[in-house]
Amino acid sequence: MFEYAAPNDRSETEQSGAPRTQVLQMSFLQAHRYALILAEQREMLPADLSFVPLVPKQLAKDVGLMPLALDLWALDEKVRLAMFEQLIELQEQKKASPIAALLIADCDIKQLSKHLSDIQYRRYLQQSGWLRLVDPRVWIQLPRVLGAREVARLFGPVKQWSVCLYGDWVVTRPLSPVMLETVETPHLALRWPALLRMGIVNRALAHLGWLTFLQAQAQSELLDALVYQGQSKHQLFRTEELVAYACLGIHCGLAFDEHPIALAAIAGLDRNEPDASIVDALNEIPKEQWEIIQRDTHSKMYATQLPLKANNGR
Repeated sequence: MFEYAAPNDRSETEQSGAPRTQVLQMSFLQAHRYALILAEQREMLPADLSFVPLVPKQLAKDVGLMPLALDLWALDEKVRLAMFEQLIELQEQKKASPIAALLIADCDIKQLSKHLSDIQYRRYLQQSGWLRLVDPRVWIQLPRVLGAREVARLFGPVKQWSVCLYGDWVVTRPLSPVMLETVETPHLALRWPALLRMGIVNRALAHLGWLTFLQAQAQSELLDALVYQGQSKHQLFRTEELVAYACLGIHCGLAFDEHPIALAAIAGLDRNEPDASIVDALNEIPKEQWEIIQRDTHSKMYATQLPLKANNGR
């Protein structure tokens, strides 16, 4: 699921559930009944719109952080068309959208809001967390982390979920019931660690600038492996450190910290300092030496792969 398909492969795409990028047109936009808005996007839209907060009951105290739903078909036609024209113009100008996602769904706003509120809260054993699935950078990671069956459950009554990723609209659909019968779903015990890493990967992705859908997919997978490596190999636990570590390794690959230059920097770290971090040591490496690391890690000598268990959330 969520394997890339070009727009002219639409018939095959619609059968397989694979996503496609969409050049916005009024006919495409008119088919969508609902819009999803991140909390930080609300100020980009008129204040008098009837937003419906999507708040899990367990996270009611954090209502200000929660996303919102908007019933587009309930808007005055002039307001709706003006919003659609704005979305088209923003895409043409390659600018950020005030809307995170557009949904096609045969249900009322009450049913949709209940479903989307409930599925954001995740719990396993004694741990719980908020799945920020309305964020497009999180949404594109979900098939890799959760598997197709669980992603299909996230869709619920939604038939089509289009996300705005770095200015491009990516259309996604759940796999058909027939195709879902052919896929296996890893146990939640295997998926949970990767779910916990998703927020860190999301922050690291945000540091990389605008990416295509394919780039974002590939980079999120590598960033996830780097975050896992930072945790398991270097015992990094603070989010800021893990984001920084992953961003340092993104252009060099998983073996970047095995390069002699990196090893020398890490060896020079004063371990007696209470806040000493290998990230600080790596940040001291000059730019020209990072270019050497990048060149060498792309050679066969250092182009190693992380064992499959490192991505135990797949």
